Amino acid sequence: MSGETNETEKEVPLEEEKQKKELGKEVMEKEGLEEILLEKDGRISELEVLVEEKSKLAEKYLKNWQRAQADYENLLKRVQKEQESLSVQLKERLILGLIEIFEDFERIVEASSDQKDSENVVKGMRMVLDKLWGFLKSEGVSRIETFEATFDLLRHEAVSRVFTSEIPENTIVEEVNRGYMLYSKVLKPAQVVVAVSPDQKISNEGGEG
Repeated sequence: MSGETNETEKEVPLEEEKQKKELGKEVMEKEGLEEILLEKDGRISELEVLVEEKSKLAEKYLKNWQRAQADYENLLKRVQKEQESLSVQLKERLILGLIEIFEDFERIVEASSDQKDSENVVKGMRMVLDKLWGFLKSEGVSRIETFEATFDLLRHEAVSRVFTSEIPENTIVEEVNRGYMLYSKVLKPAQVVVAVSPDQKISNEGGEG
């Protein structure tokens, strides 16, 4: 009996020690989980702060973009208004200049109705034409040169040819209608007659035959 009792007494401490180990393991696992949870909570808090900062930064960028967009649209409207105003001013200036010349012509016509001297009428017309040309020149208009000039496809339009060997080929020999430019832009090409080598006429006739 005493042997059985001793064996039972030995088993009890072993069982208790096993339970203590298991309990300690559970406590450690619990503490480990708590640390993990605390660490995750800290990271979540950091992420929440970061998200809030990024949201504020995104909102700031959005407001700046909206402000820049509004400024750009206002600039476009202002430029458009200025262009429209400038266009109106230029039209007014042109029309006023033409009205003044029109009135000069009108006065000459009215005066010529009571005069038999056509020389004075022609003289008056010439003065008005000079005034009109002065006005056009002040607006940047100029005539395209044609006298003894070399034919330029960009500024001249050949309406006829003259076969001759007396002057260099492609030289303008006659101006049919005047051409005009506005600064460096061709408004109306000059219509001209151009000198062509007689050899080209022979060549063309040979080709036709």
